[in-house]
Amino acid sequence: MTKEVKSWQEFKTLIADNSQLEWIFRGQTNSNWLIRSSLERSGIMDSYDEGEERMLYEFKRVARHYLNEHEIPKTLIDWLALLQHHGAPTRLIDFTKSPYVAAFFAFQEYSDESEFVSIWIANKIYFYQRAIYYLQENDFANLDCKHYSYKDETFQKIFNESRTGELDCVIPVESHFMNERYYIQQSVFLTPINPYKTFSEQLDFLDEIKDFSLMKILIPKSERNTALRDLEKMNITHASLFPGLDGYAKYLGTKFSTLSSIGEQHKCLLKLQSEGLIMKNNASS
Repeated sequence: MTKEVKSWQEFKTLIADNSQLEWIFRGQTNSNWLIRSSLERSGIMDSYDEGEERMLYEFKRVARHYLNEHEIPKTLIDWLALLQHHGAPTRLIDFTKSPYVAAFFAFQEYSDESEFVSIWIANKIYFYQRAIYYLQENDFANLDCKHYSYKDETFQKIFNESRTGELDCVIPVESHFMNERYYIQQSVFLTPINPYKTFSEQLDFLDEIKDFSLMKILIPKSERNTALRDLEKMNITHASLFPGLDGYAKYLGTKFSTLSSIGEQHKCLLKLQSEGLIMKNNASS
């Protein structure tokens, strides 16, 4: 399902009107892009069907030399999240519980490739419940799940079985031991179970609720400055989402590229005056 909104404000209203739903969000700069994991985009599994397993093995061997003891992941989900965090391809697809964090990622880079940015909205509960039904029908009895999450033993079993290429569904997962960036960004992942198929090819398990489980909102890219200025007031910037000097430097680039001009400020001032919200300054009129 795709819905086009005409403005940033209309998007905010849509989100506010449906704030009680268990939605998770993903922002993409180009509205023509499909949802794809970094593993899918890499093409590794097309040429080396043990590529994902081998890459994780190599990462575990070496990462321990760079981590303090308390930083070493204890679960498979945490290892995959750490691998993804440091730029290696995984089947995890980044979503966030915050529509505004997703909007920031959609608008952060300017692109001439499409007229719109897109915010993908997934219903976490629908994905979770339908995946449970699907897996139970495929010999995963007595799944150990709690609070819309999977115990590591359960996820490990699903992950191992997925290498057969016979399971086609997508499950929501969260890292148990979130690093600072994932915590700040309110991260959650949608995870395709079959590493040999695309994300889109694995959505049929949702059956008749497919259109209600995943939607795409289109926002005109011309709303970029308005959106980023508003998000800055919410303290959603590179500096807050990516703590450190690199994040702050990127924040400065965005800040100064979206500053309103004197003409825009004057136009806004005249509008407020015409609506009687501020008084005219007789000395300058």
